[in-house]
Parts: sequence; structure tokens; C-alpha cells
Amino acid sequence: MRKRVFIISFIGIFVVVAGIIGIIVSDNSHKIPYYNSSTNHIILSDKINKLSGNQQKEEMFTLARNALKTKTDKKQSVDWSNFDDDSLYVEKLK
Repeated sequence: MRKRVFIISFIGIFVVVAGIIGIIVSDNSHKIPYYNSSTNHIILSDKINKLSGNQQKEEMFTLARNALKTKTDKKQSVDWSNFDDDSLYVEKLK
């Protein structure tokens, strides 16, 4: 009986610790590099990629595309399905 309680307790503690580590890791994956820096840094270009993965790169392209749609397509006259995401230049300024 004690062995069974010990195993169940150990599994429960392991699940809780794994969940906390998962939350910490997933939370840091959305942070842009050099966010708190007070100097200029190129974050994304044709030759430089300081992002932590493809998810951040896709989020950058989505933000850029949505900003472009908001500023240029006030009359809904542009068919955005004809455009492909090819390259993007992102620089963190002071």
C-alpha cells in the first residue's frame, strides 16, 4: 500500500514539475531578442535570424502582413492571396 502511494505521489510531483517547466519554456519562446536593450539590433533579415524558431518567424510575417493590409487596403481593392511571404527586415531601434 505504501509503495503504491509513493509511486502515485512521485508521478504527480513529476507531472507538476514538467508542467511548470513547460510553461516557462513556452513563455520565453514568444519574447523577441534584444527587447530590453537600448541599442540597435537587426533581428531578422536575409542574412541574419536572431529569432528562436519558425514560430516566431511566422508571427513576424503575420504581424507585417496585417500591418501592411491595415495601411494599404482601406478600400479592399488588393487581392492578398496573390502575394507570398518571401523576406522581411526587422530591426530593433533604440
